[in-house]
Amino acid sequence: MGTLSSGIIKFNPHTEKIMAWPVIAISGIETRMVRAIFMDRDGQLWIGSRDKGLFKFYPDQNRFVHVNGIKGYEISSQTIRSIYEDHSGVLWIGTANGLNRYNKLQNRFEVFRAAQESPNNNSIYQIGESSDGKLLYLACFRGGFQIFNKLSNTFKTFSTNPTIKRNGAKNYAMCFEMLNTDSAMIGTYGGGLCIINLKN
Repeated sequence: MGTLSSGIIKFNPHTEKIMAWPVIAISGIETRMVRAIFMDRDGQLWIGSRDKGLFKFYPDQNRFVHVNGIKGYEISSQTIRSIYEDHSGVLWIGTANGLNRYNKLQNRFEVFRAAQESPNNNSIYQIGESSDGKLLYLACFRGGFQIFNKLSNTFKTFSTNPTIKRNGAKNYAMCFEMLNTDSAMIGTYGGGLCIINLKN
């Protein structure tokens, strides 16, 4: 479990044993605020913090590695909202300022934003993927529900506010569930649930 001020907590439901890593610390970088935890297909744990970026976590060694990318290819924000691995094994990081595709071998981040002119509209809370692997689905705070085409690196944005068609203010998406290929249910901030017809 990731906490707001107490680092990471591991609970074993069989033994009811609790282990804690109250501070993530490495080379002068320190945080207690964890927003995302993800295990990839290789068993690697990834930790997204609220204020110090992305980490690899090796619990058996009590060791963290800060992952920021090489110079010129850094992650776009130190506030991590979501972590996702697609069907081909590529790691995607949702931050407070855009979607990041991470190349593990080269330690490079490539950044994509639907709203280049407005960083506050690129805070990505949830990432999902279409069944054919060509699209990513994104819940974006202030940026609505977005579809990212991985082949063309382009976005399509849908509003969660019924009074505006697209790209308007108060367009908050916090989470989503795909109902089918043509519609999605969106959890909003202050606006309840909405269902979006993706064909429109």
